[in-house]
Amino acid sequence: MSDRKNELILLAQSLQIDVLRVASMRLAPKHQDTFERWVGEGCHGEMNYLAGRLADGRHAGTVIPEPRSVITIGVNYYHEPRRQPASDEGAVSRYAVMRDYHKVITGKLKRIARMIETQWGGAARYYVDTGPVLERAFAESAGVGYVGRNTCVVSETHGSWIFLAVIITDIELAPDENTTTLRCGTCRRCIDACPTAAISEGYTVDARRCISYLTIEHRGPVPVELRPLMGNWLFGCDICQDVCPHNGRALPTRVEDFKKIRIGEAVLSLRELLAIADDAQFLERFAGLPLTRTKRRGLLRNACVVAGNSGDLSLVEPLRELIGREADELLQEHAQWAVGRLTARPCQC
Repeated sequence: MSDRKNELILLAQSLQIDVLRVASMRLAPKHQDTFERWVGEGCHGEMNYLAGRLADGRHAGTVIPEPRSVITIGVNYYHEPRRQPASDEGAVSRYAVMRDYHKVITGKLKRIARMIETQWGGAARYYVDTGPVLERAFAESAGVGYVGRNTCVVSETHGSWIFLAVIITDIELAPDENTTTLRCGTCRRCIDACPTAAISEGYTVDARRCISYLTIEHRGPVPVELRPLMGNWLFGCDICQDVCPHNGRALPTRVEDFKKIRIGEAVLSLRELLAIADDAQFLERFAGLPLTRTKRRGLLRNACVVAGNSGDLSLVEPLRELIGREADELLQEHAQWAVGRLTARPCQC
């Protein structure tokens, strides 16, 4: 059993996976209880697939016959901090400026699953933020790190700048213990720094108020009362990670795909975004990046909100051009809101 785990660790290292640990299929009840309470309170917003997992009983133990172990991995994606956007720019979360991590990490998991299946005769199913799996719960159980107050998994070696993924297998592997000594303690920097008050004392994030959710997962109009609080965030938000003291230990990523930054300094020009006229132009600019998740409509909606918050009167004309060009009611309304906000107050350029 230990020889097999050593083989896994060696393969993971060759694939530039930073952490590989094994969790038992049996999670502490607190994890399922927390998830059920979070969904029950509606904190999942429009992510109805999460509620669906509860409704039809889907969970990690149902994905293969007789599952015995959960291999949990963490991949560091940290790179140099962004610069502060200018008044006519918007900010992009660190993870979204390079090739989509789903594709990068899936390739690595396939290699591990292939070894389990071909060399050991086992079954393996892998997930990268997909499927009926509580990745953070298994990561904490295995000792990848601990779930912090902002609900990110914080590791001793890389802070919270890690992508998580799991492989569920019917091969028996000795589970690792969580010996992590890090904790949030009395620190509440993430709570105090969150502009929309999405993070609560109870280690819970209400997605309905989270900027990452609002700019990515949420498809409809951004609630008017939350728009000014979104500041200059176009896609995602790193505030709760930027202020976390544990992230002072972060090291640059080793993964080649994550070193190739396609959105320099993690900022985008609002003028260029507002001028994207169709899906072809959008894909030409962002194909292969996580930003495609919002589609053109979502990213332009976000650009309108950021423009409205910018105080930059030079953005009024690009917004009006969008209004004259677009038939989409969602984009029309957000652009008109932005123009009204900009012209109703003195320029802060």
